[in-house]
Amino acid sequence: MKKSIKLSNCTLVSLVSFGNNKLPKSTIIFNMGPAKTCASDALGLCKVSNKCYAKKAERLYPQVLPYRMRQAAYWLTSDIETIKVDFKALLSCKREKPTKLRLNESGDFYNQECITKAEKLAMFLKKEYNIITYTYSARSDLDFSGCKALLVKGSGHNQGNNGQTLVVPKNTLQAPKGSIFCPGSCKVCSACSSDRKINIAFKMH
Repeated sequence: MKKSIKLSNCTLVSLVSFGNNKLPKSTIIFNMGPAKTCASDALGLCKVSNKCYAKKAERLYPQVLPYRMRQAAYWLTSDIETIKVDFKALLSCKREKPTKLRLNESGDFYNQECITKAEKLAMFLKKEYNIITYTYSARSDLDFSGCKALLVKGSGHNQGNNGQTLVVPKNTLQAPKGSIFCPGSCKVCSACSSDRKINIAFKMH
């Protein structure tokens, strides 16, 4: 008899959330780390460092930074097999099954090894639960060409594998050529999690 997986033993349960004011509850949210230790920011690759919404949340709400630091510790110290087991435990107790995993509301990939790990997680979630994993990354210096299940939009560049995003002034009336405006809510739009390589323009917020 196989030993059952208990959610109480799953470290991940306190490190993910399901939806927020912009994302539906069917979307799992997990960060590799906080904006404070964002690799893209440290390398000067982020084009909106001084307007980062993730930094703002960490300044305004005292519980946010420690939470994201715990996420970083989990991600950096857990191997992919442990992460798979934890996701399996997490999802086994959900009555309404999630359809998407949004990686990195804050932070970014630390290195190429993180991309490999995220791709393996995305492959597992797609195969076992039909969950789509998507994210954005300002790491134009890393290689996303080997990602098949993980959908990555380049933040301010086209080196991802699923189109790119760009930030425009708040008063911009027309989306830049070849892109569409983000409507401001993933509850009414799925362009970022589509594999159609749609370019998205975000108004500064």
